[in-house]
Amino acid sequence: MNLSLISASNPNRRIVLTATCGWSVINYRKEVVLYLLEQGYEVHIIAGEDKFLQSLKEMGCFIHAIKITNRGKNLIHDCQLFFSLLNMYRKIRPALIFHYFIKPNIYGSIAASVLKIPSIAVVAGLGYSFSKNNWLQYCVLKLYRLSLRSNYKVWFQNSEDAAYFLRKKMVSKEQLTIIPGDGICTNTFKPVYNKMTVAKPFTFIMAVRLLKSKGINYYVKAAKMLQEKGYEVECQLIGPFDINHPDSISMNQLQEWQNNGPIHYCGFTENIKAYLASCDCLVLPTYYHEGTPRSLMEACSMGLPVIATDIKGCRDIIQDGFNGYLCTPKDEFDLFHKMEKMLLLQPSERMAMGTNGRNKMIEEYDIKKLLIIYQSAIDSFINESQVENIRTA
Repeated sequence: MNLSLISASNPNRRIVLTATCGWSVINYRKEVVLYLLEQGYEVHIIAGEDKFLQSLKEMGCFIHAIKITNRGKNLIHDCQLFFSLLNMYRKIRPALIFHYFIKPNIYGSIAASVLKIPSIAVVAGLGYSFSKNNWLQYCVLKLYRLSLRSNYKVWFQNSEDAAYFLRKKMVSKEQLTIIPGDGICTNTFKPVYNKMTVAKPFTFIMAVRLLKSKGINYYVKAAKMLQEKGYEVECQLIGPFDINHPDSISMNQLQEWQNNGPIHYCGFTENIKAYLASCDCLVLPTYYHEGTPRSLMEACSMGLPVIATDIKGCRDIIQDGFNGYLCTPKDEFDLFHKMEKMLLLQPSERMAMGTNGRNKMIEEYDIKKLLIIYQSAIDSFINESQVENIRTA
């Protein structure tokens, strides 16, 4: 992207979204980007380079690729990221910046503060760095406390994360906003009820990044128990490997699970709807520090009943016995019993659960509700006096 081309455009309509990669923008925020473009805003995407940045460019976004490793612990690389963002923000001169994920939230917020550009940090769960009470968590807490104080707003996907940040004095009450996850387009993720008439094995699906803390191991054990009890079931697993992640499962482990028969790994897909349309129930036995799990929202919007662990984020979406079942974290026996209970339900009972879940998505999590929040935030900042401050920074 030639930054000199920006000078002729209107800074009052210029918005930046900073994330770790193009895939995360496409997967979680495509509807937000399309909305901003439709409203006539000049949308700039700053993210780690991948093939999905091209799709965003074709949509009409200005693309700025950066080097970023969200899980890296190299201080030199983090300093380089900070200065890269600082230079880009100075040249782009946006009216407002949205930051997503830990490193953009931290270093992007500091860079925006230096230039006196308003920014909003979106905390989509606490992530792996909060899984253990160690030096990494200590450092992230300190950096969050330093960086978030300068943000106009800090958006959280569940109230428990918001309460934690407030208790740790990383944000103020005035900054807090609880948002409905990443929103779900209920017009795109629609139910396929006629699948109930198709004769096939009862099919469970788990769609996640292949991390241990997503509970894959417990899913495998529960699936094996179902098979040993004689149930005719198919247990699918879908998701990408994250080989550089310290919590990633190994290829050897996945191959062993497949060889022993309890699960069928379907690889990574960009069309999760096709898989959800042919399944009977989604399972998410995660003990990861979730925000609002996207897979639960997609499944509920398509009228699927779900089984998820009774942890923050999941229990915001799932009401036990209403649109699915909640199970105990790290307990394959309880997960097995909930999966068994689900497959023994009459189709009409599962359909009722699915309908309840879809209604909840429409009423509480539809993307339209999230877009109203975005527009309200933009309206609070994009005005001529704000632009003048940015120009003189």
